[in-house]
Amino acid sequence: MFGWRLARVEGDSMSPTLSDGDYVFARRKVASLGDVVLIRHVNLGLIVKRICKVDETQHYTVAGDNPRSTSSDAMGLIPVEAIVGVVCWRVSPDGIRKVRCDGIAP
Repeated sequence: MFGWRLARVEGDSMSPTLSDGDYVFARRKVASLGDVVLIRHVNLGLIVKRICKVDETQHYTVAGDNPRSTSSDAMGLIPVEAIVGVVCWRVSPDGIRKVRCDGIAP
């Protein structure tokens, strides 16, 4: 898909931005603070989280938008190589919407 990746959201860790059963399109590009990203985690598989901090060694601190979600405190820092892409679009029963980077669902 020319640099795009489609993934299904499982669980409520990114609620209210993303919901269980939504699909997201992630684009391969450099991730920035506040971006929602698709991550290939060594233990958890493919997950969706938001970047909360970038350290000087290009490791990311991530968390879900839902306060009850698993964050970097539990799963460790995320290396830049684990970022599959930046989530740009959400497909839900309500239609297709752009994903904003400010933590507020569009």
